[in-house]
Amino acid sequence: MVTWLPFIYGAASSVWNGWRPVSDTAGIALRSWDVIYRNGPEVGQATRLARGVYDLGPLQYWLETVPVHLDPMHGVLWGGALWCMVACSLTIEAAWSVSRQFGGLVAAAAILGLLLWIPAITSLPCWNPWFGMMYFLASFAAAWAVLNGNRRWWPVLVVTASIAAQAHLMFVVAAAALVFVTFVAGLTDTYLTRASYRWALVGALAGLACWIAPAIQEFTARVGNLTNLLDSQGTAGPTGGLRFGLKAVAASVQPPPVWWSPLSSIPGLSVIHGRSAAFGLAVLVLTAAALAVAIRPLRSRWAAALAGLSLLASVTAVISYSSLPVSNITSINTAVNSLNYLMAPMYLIGVLAWLTLGSVLVLAGRRVIGRLRARAAAPGGGGDGPVAEPAIPAARWAVPTTTFAVVMVIALMSVAGIKFGQGSSSNNASMPYIHAINVASQKIERTLPGQPVELSVVATDSHFRRKVTFGLVYALKTAGYSPQVARTYAWQLGSAYRIHSTKIPIVTVYQNGSDTSVYVAKSGS
Repeated sequence: MVTWLPFIYGAASSVWNGWRPVSDTAGIALRSWDVIYRNGPEVGQATRLARGVYDLGPLQYWLETVPVHLDPMHGVLWGGALWCMVACSLTIEAAWSVSRQFGGLVAAAAILGLLLWIPAITSLPCWNPWFGMMYFLASFAAAWAVLNGNRRWWPVLVVTASIAAQAHLMFVVAAAALVFVTFVAGLTDTYLTRASYRWALVGALAGLACWIAPAIQEFTARVGNLTNLLDSQGTAGPTGGLRFGLKAVAASVQPPPVWWSPLSSIPGLSVIHGRSAAFGLAVLVLTAAALAVAIRPLRSRWAAALAGLSLLASVTAVISYSSLPVSNITSINTAVNSLNYLMAPMYLIGVLAWLTLGSVLVLAGRRVIGRLRARAAAPGGGGDGPVAEPAIPAARWAVPTTTFAVVMVIALMSVAGIKFGQGSSSNNASMPYIHAINVASQKIERTLPGQPVELSVVATDSHFRRKVTFGLVYALKTAGYSPQVARTYAWQLGSAYRIHSTKIPIVTVYQNGSDTSVYVAKSGS
């Protein structure tokens, strides 16, 4: 399948270039490793959208745990790629169930367009914002299927929306809205057709399985993560507000949309301020109008479902982007500090808006042309009566063939873009951290047998310390050690990694330029 190729190439290229988990990917690998052990993770990654809280759940860790245990070095990478490929297949299959070949091809084009905009998704598919984004796409495709009467897709939607919502907070509002709206639509359809409610039962059980760990954490912890998340609202300072939310919608739709330029080239979320809030409001109004037209007079269920999803995506985007702290909005994109991943949902907003507008205009145009032809062909209508049009066998294949050609071109461009992006930034930027982790872990393993150790990294660069600390903790954990680190890092990795004892060897890694040295004190004081 063409949408799998960029992920296969991206993962293989990263492994070939010496990739290993560092920074956040090491944290994800570590928590995925811990899933099968006592006190496994019940929440997601630490988030920068609020203070001292985490993303909502551990579903990504559950999915990654088998690959990580099969291949500690690269499992989190190829496991992430594998699960993202599953998300691609679900997206295409759901769209196919609505509009057959055309729906599948459009879904494939949308996926490849996303990968062309953000090549890093394929080179780092295990990073939670990218992992969640792929299932965010799958959720909208599954919702489109449900709204068109395919209620068997609702349990799939519950799972994909849960994965997206637990992977990153930016997907939570839209994912929850998708599940609720499609559930109401499914109940209505089931009642009117007197069909079975089995789909609802299966979906409810799937949702219970997906959210059991966060629920246990919420009700058994002294203060649950969800409670902390709700209490932390506003503590990070002023937010962007409604105007910024509307501007985010405008930036997603207004030509040229932000996703027309490579994500890595955008200086930060502050570029959204250059768009018009009035245009964002106009997008909401036009989408609502398109929904009304699709319902009546067009009476097109699939177009109405598409318009409804587009409106939902835009409204929930206004809510999500309005709540972003100003400190995040003003953050500048650099090689070691970027919040541009928060812009990822804007791609889907823009694609849905333009698909909705184009679909409604085409359907309305066909309706008008059909009525004009019927009036002209009718007796007394200016024509000579019905005239049979010559059959054109190739016409029925014109749109699918053209769409397939577009998909292939985008696929080639995606692979080319991924190759360029990887060669210029991804692996090269991580090599100093990878080198330090390789050197330090080898020296530690030669000096000490596997045992509890107190680990610290000394370097002038705080970003370097964090990235290497996370990567080294994971490397030592999979080698049979029980590393413990300072509270600054332990709260992001789990309570098991907080320093519990002073009667264990102290391992200090010093980094000076390209030189890495390790000092071991046999026991603490």
